[in-house]
Amino acid sequence: CRWRVNRVAHRATHVAVRAHSVLGDADELFQRQGMDPWILYSLIQQAKALADLRRFDDAQAKIDLVVRGMERFPIWRSHAHEAVGQVLAMHGDVESAQNSFQAALEAAIASGLPGRAAPSPLSLASLTSGDICAPSTNGDRPADTATAGAGR
Repeated sequence: CRWRVNRVAHRATHVAVRAHSVLGDADELFQRQGMDPWILYSLIQQAKALADLRRFDDAQAKIDLVVRGMERFPIWRSHAHEAVGQVLAMHGDVESAQNSFQAALEAAIASGLPGRAAPSPLSLASLTSGDICAPSTNGDRPADTATAGAGR
């Protein structure tokens, strides 16, 4: 379902809504089949879809669940850092987003996923100006918990 959630999905709300719905259904099926690693990946993608919908609190809740599962399935660490970077960038925190993208690159290399590291879509250069919002002034900035909780 990764192809359903991308950096332009927020421009087409129906795509993000559909992605979130499909990923929720996938979670249920993965759970029934004991496919816990894929539940974690689905949560990462759900966080991105929710951010595309500007539901940052809900996206953060998914990120928090991802952090709790990261120890069991560290192979997803680069994906988690990437999602956090995208959410932070969309929320206007460019510096933290870039730090998260850098952590994603490092995690990809450490996990033996060189294809995720070069050439890399994991940077602010891959985002358009429409993807980056003005910084929030009401204190609801998503926490970079994937970086903090990932044992970096």
